[in-house]
Amino acid sequence: MTTTPTRMASLWEVLTSLVRQSRKPDMIYLSVPFFFSRSWIAYDHPWWYANMDDIIAIVRCEQDFRSNSNLLCMLQHEPAPDTRILVVDDDQMFHPRLLERMLAISERSPGAMVGASSYHEAGITCHEHDSRGFCLVPNLIHSTYGLLYQRRFFDAGVMNFAAPAEALVKSYPPSHGLSAEYIRTCCMLEANVWWEAHLASKGIPRVFLKTVFEVKTIADLAYEVGALTSAESARYSQIYFDRRDPKNTAAALDTC
Repeated sequence: MTTTPTRMASLWEVLTSLVRQSRKPDMIYLSVPFFFSRSWIAYDHPWWYANMDDIIAIVRCEQDFRSNSNLLCMLQHEPAPDTRILVVDDDQMFHPRLLERMLAISERSPGAMVGASSYHEAGITCHEHDSRGFCLVPNLIHSTYGLLYQRRFFDAGVMNFAAPAEALVKSYPPSHGLSAEYIRTCCMLEANVWWEAHLASKGIPRVFLKTVFEVKTIADLAYEVGALTSAESARYSQIYFDRRDPKNTAAALDTC
């Protein structure tokens, strides 16, 4: 997982819930950039979390990939193709059997991504089609409650935000007004959309679940202003707003 500078000292409950899983993870990676690209605030090095348990590793990221940092910064440390990677948010307390249950579902659907809390009906990949049969509204998985991947799903293409963004800009008329920089930022914010697009382009199946596996949201983190995604409140927008950022997560989702 990854976090923001303002949340750095508040991850004890989240990490404890991961360390105490019934199927204990082999490693827990906390991906921490050097600077938060939205405001250029420096991250502290949270060495104290490594003392909680030997399986917690602090990974420093050369680049801040925003919400994508949790996955993209740790891939280099886990090259084995069969490794299962559980991606979670930094503002939830997870049920002690989360990993065990998701691994069991993965065994029944080999070679597929498994995700908790789909946007639309469980089991479907598209919510709405146009008259030609093309998907207008794809089903997606919230990144909040747990996404289980295999390392083999990801190649260098998942790091290349620039090429798709530039190609999309070229496909629009100049009057549309979208810049490649803005599109790239939207996809960095909407990490689950970016990852699932990468999987879809490679024909990797995705299992959509409705359950959230009895996760407990930490309200003081989930609803405060220091979230990884762009500013949802006027106050945070005034202090840290980056001109490249969409005004809210819905705008980022629609663009990406």
